[in-house]
This record gives sequence, C-alpha cells and structure tokens, in this order.
Amino acid sequence: IDFGRWDKNFNQLKWLDGIGDILNKDGSILIFNDWKNMGDISRKLEIEGFEIKDLIRWIKPSPMPRNVERRYVTDFEFLIWATKKGSKWTFNNETNNYLRPEFEASVPIAEKRIHPTEKPEYLIQEILRVHSNAGDLVFDPFSGSGTISIVADKLDRYFIGSELDKKY
Repeated sequence: IDFGRWDKNFNQLKWLDGIGDILNKDGSILIFNDWKNMGDISRKLEIEGFEIKDLIRWIKPSPMPRNVERRYVTDFEFLIWATKKGSKWTFNNETNNYLRPEFEASVPIAEKRIHPTEKPEYLIQEILRVHSNAGDLVFDPFSGSGTISIVADKLDRYFIGSELDKKY
C-alpha cells in the first residue's frame, strides 16, 4: 500500500536512537507498526534500555477489503508497549478484571480521514486512559492527523506533536 512519500525508505529503527533520554523515567512508549517490524523494534528498544511489556492488538471490525479468495483479511494492527527497566509505569485498569491486550475500534471513514494511517479517537482514548494520567505529557513524533494530541487535550494530558509533512 502506498501511504505516501513519508512511508518510503523510512528507517524503522534509527528514530529510536537515544529515545530513553527523552522519555520520563516512569513513562511508557507505545509504537504502532507493521507486524513484520515488531521483532526488530523490540530488539532495538531492549538495546536502548527498555523492557517490552506487551504486544497490543487493535481489532478492526470493518477492515480494509482485500482479495478474499486468495488472502486473509487483515483485521488488526499491532502496538508495542515498553517501559524503561526498573520503572514504575502507569497502568490504569479501571475494570479491576483481566484486561486483554486488545482494543476494538473501527477505522476512520476514508472520505473523512485526514491522514492515510489515521487512528480512531476511541482507540487512542482507551490507550491513553490505560497508559497515562491527567497532567502527564504525551509526545507523538509522527502526528499526522493530530488524533493523539486532540485526545490528549480532551483527557487533560499535555501534549507535544511533531510532523514533517506540512500537509498534515
């Protein structure tokens, strides 16, 4: 899938160099990516002093259609959750029950999407509720449509976003 110029020849690991230097000692890092890159990203995070906590699934009840006669329909995306070794990370389990590492949310409607890989507000809201508290700082180095910043503001989190493409 051609997501745009920004997605071509992007080094999936280089941006993680020194990432531990900017993350709060008790913060979390959560990274959406293709399942094929998850092992490499996990190993890089471990080199940077992180501990992989979980692989989280975003389940899409209305996935992008594919050639159903010759392929499975991919109805999920993965998200790595990692923390610095020895940290006291945030994990708000409001259910006090077994919390599965999965969130179900529909993909934003294509005609209304600002960015080709835009995430739904509900999904980001649930992730930020579990992994941060009001007053925390959320940093999104690949802001795209700005969904994370919008949701962080609604949940009383501070936020910093950056985006190279002026279109977004």
